[in-house]
Amino acid sequence: MPPNVENFQLALLASRVFTPGSAINEKDLFAGRITQIRRIVDAVSQTGQHAVLYGEPGVGKTSLANVCAEFLTGFGPTILAPRGNCVTSDDYASIWRKVFGEIELTKKTKGAGFFPQEKEQVFTVLDDLPSEITADLVMKVLNFLGTNFLLIVVIDEFDRISDEVVRREMADTIKMMSDHQTKATLLLVGVADSVVDLIKEHHSIERALIQIHMPRMEKEELEEIINNGTERLTMKIEINALNEIVSLAKGLPYFVHLLGLHASRRALDTNERKITSQHVEGAIREALEQSQQTMRTCYHEATKTVRKETIHRHVLLACALAKTDDFGYFTATSVIEPLSGIRRKPYQIPYFAQHLKEFAGENRGQILQQSGEAYNRLYRFRNPMMQPFVIMKGLSDELVDAAALEKFGQIKASGLGASAQ
Repeated sequence: MPPNVENFQLALLASRVFTPGSAINEKDLFAGRITQIRRIVDAVSQTGQHAVLYGEPGVGKTSLANVCAEFLTGFGPTILAPRGNCVTSDDYASIWRKVFGEIELTKKTKGAGFFPQEKEQVFTVLDDLPSEITADLVMKVLNFLGTNFLLIVVIDEFDRISDEVVRREMADTIKMMSDHQTKATLLLVGVADSVVDLIKEHHSIERALIQIHMPRMEKEELEEIINNGTERLTMKIEINALNEIVSLAKGLPYFVHLLGLHASRRALDTNERKITSQHVEGAIREALEQSQQTMRTCYHEATKTVRKETIHRHVLLACALAKTDDFGYFTATSVIEPLSGIRRKPYQIPYFAQHLKEFAGENRGQILQQSGEAYNRLYRFRNPMMQPFVIMKGLSDELVDAAALEKFGQIKASGLGASAQ
């Protein structure tokens, strides 16, 4: 039976509620991150303080940057929150051109004649600036705007800037803004390495920067994403289905949105308003089919083999199930239990040490990143998005079942998946 008109419309709306392909832009759809929001507010509230928001790719940094201004409503003057998205080719001037090009102002002009009428003209700040953008000019513009507005400048994807000159110029600007008590707050967004690189040679700016770590989301925060979305769609979700989505996402909001989108549509397509484990199981298959080509290619490169008896898929799945630290790293020892559970026989490190080495090498696409000395080697997925993808692929390929995932603390058993091989 095809969906009725109302459910068909809700299925279309689902792509605006669950947005795996883009960052959140609505405060009402944003979930969790109370600690990080408070620290951004602290930076804005203290003149001379600025903030760096950092964390793994996919943890929702851009979404928080998009909505942070909405949490400052009532703090005083009108809020301006322009942003500049960095690309590898950017220099100092091009970053600030993007920022100033986003700020639209209006000015009134009088027409000619005996009874002139006032006209409003809309222009960007960039329109009134000279072609050469210098640090002194940036300071003057920020001070001018900060006199009339609550100004928060977001520089997103700062980690894409590898040019040391550009990083040094941005660090110098932060120091100048702090020293001169500029009426503006700068929010840099990037991964952890970009923060370290920015500060390590510019210790003088460390006191001016509030460093805000964005870890992977907690269970309650991920549940909030689903509950906010189903409420907007006037739907409900069974507790088992909710647990499955949240656990499979491994703390990454992208996969909660992805599975939420496909599971809600599968329910609506059959004129149901409650998402069940069956809908989640179908959503996993659809998510795998529609996953980015880069992830599918990466998985294929890591696990390709001409010998049926090889266990590359099993070892990679065990890596995805291994216990990690706060930065996503796991040890070879932590792979033992999940691999033994998946293969249903005991394994020790010598049986799979070579696999870990290969996963970090070019021949298998460097799906893992390794660090530390040989006697204390740490591993993590180079792209954090691969971790949930590998687990979902393991379920789909019947390498593992829900009972095994429950044992490893991944999901609560509810019939998802088939018997492990």
